[in-house]
Amino acid sequence: MMKTSVHLQLQKRNAEIAQLVEHDLAKVGVASSSLVFRSE
Repeated sequence: MMKTSVHLQLQKRNAEIAQLVEHDLAKVGVASSSLVFRSE
C-alpha cells in the first residue's frame, strides 16, 4: 500500500512538471515564432 501511494505521488509530480515544461515551451515557441515573423 505504501508503495502504491509513493507511485501516485511520483505520477502527480511528473504531471505537474510536464505542465510546467509545456507552459515554458509554449512561451518559447511564441517568442521564437514572433522573432522569425519579424525578421522576414
